[in-house]
Amino acid sequence: MLPEFHNEPLTDFSIEANRNVFRAALAGIEKQLPVRGQNRIGGKTFHSAKTFESVNPCDKKQVVGRFPEGSVTDARRAVDAAF
Repeated sequence: MLPEFHNEPLTDFSIEANRNVFRAALAGIEKQLPVRGQNRIGGKTFHSAKTFESVNPCDKKQVVGRFPEGSVTDARRAVDAAF
């Protein structure tokens, strides 16, 4: 069971220590980019020869991830798996 949802408190980025922690976290994540996504339907992984890229909207040269394109068949599988 998932814990009850609650919003995290806002971070005050006017405080230098908060900015530094955030910068360090971003640097750690950037080392893992681009992520490689998967299509999972009904607990199974489906691959595709075609992929698309998701880019950082602030730096369009930075690829955040590459993901497989879903097909009509994948959509039908997903609908069937939902029932």
